[in-house]
Amino acid sequence: MIKTKVGRGDSHPVDILHSKDFYARLKAAGLRKTANHDENLNKFLRLDPKFPHLMQMKRVVKALEEVAQVEQKKMQEEHQKKIEAEDAKLTAISKGQDVIKEEEDE
Repeated sequence: MIKTKVGRGDSHPVDILHSKDFYARLKAAGLRKTANHDENLNKFLRLDPKFPHLMQMKRVVKALEEVAQVEQKKMQEEHQKKIEAEDAKLTAISKGQDVIKEEEDE
């Protein structure tokens, strides 16, 4: 559950998420096999060292966007490699056929 907290004084409202909810959502989305917590990720996304179990949604969204960009780049690179491999196969096949045609012409 996402909650909005307002700090003291002139601070801005902050959307927070409990870490157990975050990991449960990752598991439900199929991004993780288990809902186990990752200490490094917790430290990166936490709201404050005083509240290690609370995550700031702004940081969560930014981290997920960065992960999505990296994954998109990987997918594009893999797709490009497949295209290049197919092109190489077609080139090899066409060269082989050219050799056969030359032999037939002689």
